[in-house]
Amino acid sequence: MAAVRFRLLEAEPPGCERRHPLLSVLVRLPGGDRPGIGQVGRVSLLGVIQRRVDGSVDFYRDWAAYKQGFGSQLGEFWLGNDQIHALTAQGTNELRVDLVDFQDTRHFAKYQSFRVGSEAEKYQLVVGAFAGGTAGDSLTQHNNSLFSTEDQDNDGASSNCAETYQGAWWYYNCHVSNLNGRYLGGSHESFANGINWHSGKGYNYSYKVAEMKVRPV
Repeated sequence: MAAVRFRLLEAEPPGCERRHPLLSVLVRLPGGDRPGIGQVGRVSLLGVIQRRVDGSVDFYRDWAAYKQGFGSQLGEFWLGNDQIHALTAQGTNELRVDLVDFQDTRHFAKYQSFRVGSEAEKYQLVVGAFAGGTAGDSLTQHNNSLFSTEDQDNDGASSNCAETYQGAWWYYNCHVSNLNGRYLGGSHESFANGINWHSGKGYNYSYKVAEMKVRPV
């Protein structure tokens, strides 16, 4: 299995987050003090596995593309299911979903654990308890679902959910979230085929920004 490597960035002052295509590094010190000689802060490493920001990358792709990953780590991308499996296979990892709507309001959802199985397991999603967030919970219902694409239908529906909702995801019958759906620019008349998070803005709203991040506990 190939190792997953991240580059560690120089820490910013406490309370600030410095972004990297694959890592966000957050350093906080007790009492809000700035880092100084001999001081050690608590560092949180957030591995970004998915990002949507502008619709420049087509996410309606086949199994091979999602296996390998695609897009630009400087913009929109999917890390790749093999890499996501390797990243989450060891230990316990939290998941944070960050969403921004077209009014630039930020929303989030957190989960106590997140793991993706191997290709032999159809990249099965195992997600832990919802840990809160302003976006609400639109992933628990997908727990234990297999990953599906337009050319590999592993959902529990009679139809192909990936084809119907123009994405690739851990569909069941069919979804309450679709973060790899079409980039539709906010409210849309079509049903549930955008970057949807049902507990947030329902099936007819596609978010401006979506990011999925994992962090070892």
